[in-house]
Amino acid sequence: MANSNHHNLVEEALALSLQIQKFQKKIQDAEDNWTEFYDREDPQDQYVRLTLGMAVDQMETMARKILQIDKDVVSEGYLTRNRNGRFELNGHELTSGYPIEYLDLDDPNCWRQSRIEHSGDYYVYGDKSLQLEGLRVRIK
Repeated sequence: MANSNHHNLVEEALALSLQIQKFQKKIQDAEDNWTEFYDREDPQDQYVRLTLGMAVDQMETMARKILQIDKDVVSEGYLTRNRNGRFELNGHELTSGYPIEYLDLDDPNCWRQSRIEHSGDYYVYGDKSLQLEGLRVRIK
């Protein structure tokens, strides 16, 4: 029963992400022609424009995370450092900004969405303390 319930939640989330994408398009169209939608001299119009822009940025992140749930796993395994000094997964080199999911060491039954970043050395965005060598990850 739990699997069916979470499947329903995922389906609703995917439908929501499609609505978010449509709304993003409307906001982008308004921004591209903003003088047709907003009065430059009206502080309330400018407030609405700014607030909707910030909200859409957050919605974009949310929609991306939702869509990630439904993607197929392309590769899964343990990170190793290659001779270029970069980390790779099953022969696939991961560079800065590359999206991954890693198995949380504090909760081994939970995959966490993140990305590889670099600042002096490579790390998992959001947790620089994680050891990358041998970290179990997957790519979707």
